[in-house]
Amino acid sequence: MTNVGRGVDLTNEDEVQEYIKNLGTEYRFGCYSEKDPKACHLLGDFMEAIKQDYEKAKKIYEINCEEYGMAHSCHKSGGYYFAGRGCPRDLQKAFEFFEKACNLTPNFPTSCLNAGLLSQLEAKTQIGGIVSDNMSCMLKSEPADHLKAINYFKKACDGEIPEGCHRYSSTMLTGIKGVVEPNLAEAHKYALKGCELGSKDSCVNTSIMYTRGDGVPKNERLGRRYANIARDMMKQETETRERTKFQEGVETVGGQPVSQ
Repeated sequence: MTNVGRGVDLTNEDEVQEYIKNLGTEYRFGCYSEKDPKACHLLGDFMEAIKQDYEKAKKIYEINCEEYGMAHSCHKSGGYYFAGRGCPRDLQKAFEFFEKACNLTPNFPTSCLNAGLLSQLEAKTQIGGIVSDNMSCMLKSEPADHLKAINYFKKACDGEIPEGCHRYSSTMLTGIKGVVEPNLAEAHKYALKGCELGSKDSCVNTSIMYTRGDGVPKNERLGRRYANIARDMMKQETETRERTKFQEGVETVGGQPVSQ
């Protein structure tokens, strides 16, 4: 393929390397000279993906978060601290960056989900992670804050994150003693939204709520409809897993089909 990516011939190694070099220069100029947060984030992505210099990438993301308030860079910083990539692993710092990314305007909704997940974990919960390609587990030191988790899950759902919808809806469905009372109408509203966004579990809950009449007028026809949607999602997930397993098998034997 030729003339792709600003006229670069992707079959020409010299042209590709020159393009990559110029790209890095462009991002550096935009970040350091023009103080453009978008350019700084792209520079972080460049250092991460092209140069694979995770320490520098993490530093760029963190500065872009703290000085320019770019939510996506805050989210990336949280991910680096959570995994211990380019820095010592620090769950509290990871949470702080996820929290900041969630609360900025505009925010980064995936960070709201992450902040919620960390908030709901009890103290001394063992959390896995990868550090220098080796599994490394840490214990959470802070106690759970379920009210904060609920609020973050709601913000994640409002930002179109399906898992946020499912977790918020599930909490509203059952409530948490001493924290929040069940609210079936709210649970149904967010389960329905989660299903529409592609959450299989939200579709299951929506089906059950219609069938039982929990938080919504009983409607067995809609109950069956959402049950079918959930089944279709499950079927698609299974087919995707099977295709992945087959492809891995093909690659394992050098690209030749595997005999059944």
